[in-house]
Amino acid sequence: MVRFCRASLLVAGAAFQAALELREQEHLREEVTQVLRDRPAPPSASPWWWLLPPMRYLLETGGGRPGNR
Repeated sequence: MVRFCRASLLVAGAAFQAALELREQEHLREEVTQVLRDRPAPPSASPWWWLLPPMRYLLETGGGRPGNR
């Protein structure tokens, strides 16, 4: 009987910890979603840049410069 109680507590403790972590993840996801929703859309590069696909990629991704993402 004691073993059963210990095992039950081990399972319940792990399940409780998982529920807390999932709740925290949900809260963080909502914050990130709100920030992304409030942020204006980045300007799009002209379709003509598809003639030079590497340049189009650099323009769309910010050219790898820090702070542009």
